[in-house]
Amino acid sequence: MKLSPLTLSLLFVSTLPALAQSTPVGQNQIKEAETFVRAALGDDCEMNSRTDIPLNSTESEDVSHFVYEIKYSASYQAADEPEKRAELYQMFCGMGAYNLQHAFLLRDDESGRFQLVAFAQPKLAYDYADADMTKLNAAPTISGYT
Repeated sequence: MKLSPLTLSLLFVSTLPALAQSTPVGQNQIKEAETFVRAALGDDCEMNSRTDIPLNSTESEDVSHFVYEIKYSASYQAADEPEKRAELYQMFCGMGAYNLQHAFLLRDDESGRFQLVAFAQPKLAYDYADADMTKLNAAPTISGYT
């Protein structure tokens, strides 16, 4: 699943970053990211044993890694200081019959190191109309985040 720039901007609204897909990232950086995520997550990110995963693919049927550039100004920066820069890597980890799995890594220009990133997930509440739980009375509501 490819995250839209709108979704990503909502995730980073606190720092108001500028996001751009298709950051010029070399194959060495992608291989470093793959090595990092495989070492960190092991079998949870085995990439379906593929070694030829494309970067920033626009084909709807392709699995792909994606890289997003984030530019921002930290709250402690003076107005005339240059923006800081980081890259958010969306790494393909695997897929089954009905879903895709991705890991997210962040690498900023200052440290140059990868770190795993986790996002809050909405906790949905369902109001079922029947005992078999096949119909809803209303759309699910968000009851919190995990």
